[in-house]
Amino acid sequence: MLKPGTVLRGRYHVLDVLGIGGMSTVYRTRNFRFLGVDRLCAVKVMFDLGDDARVRQMRLVHVQREAALMATLLHPAIPRIYDFFEAQGSIYQVLELILGNDLESLLAQRGEPFSEPTLLQRSLEPCEILRYLHVQQPEPNIFRDLKPSNIMILVD
Repeated sequence: MLKPGTVLRGRYHVLDVLGIGGMSTVYRTRNFRFLGVDRLCAVKVMFDLGDDARVRQMRLVHVQREAALMATLLHPAIPRIYDFFEAQGSIYQVLELILGNDLESLLAQRGEPFSEPTLLQRSLEPCEILRYLHVQQPEPNIFRDLKPSNIMILVD
């Protein structure tokens, strides 16, 4: 875990933890790069799961490919990627910060299901994003990690 105050690559100041998953932790950070601009972003730190140099290299190539793909996507509901790097055996992705709550947390806080109209709306939005990904050329993009904890509901 990164502590608040940690600075990554001399420019990303860690503020706090946004979320923890099985393979990564996401932090809210401030980008120092632009003087006089308060630029917040999310830094996703993917854990290094092995000592095997070949496996680590394969993961790095996979993340590089994913970052290059994400950099080509232009959809208002898909966070933009700004940077990626490897340091101290971990892989980092710097992403647009999405202010909101994930659907899984919202369901847990409510303690009851959403109304039918809300449920329909919450279902249509991810379908539109999947449609956008699937019509990309030269090949469709397949998102394999669709689940309530990966669906952000924006703060109004």
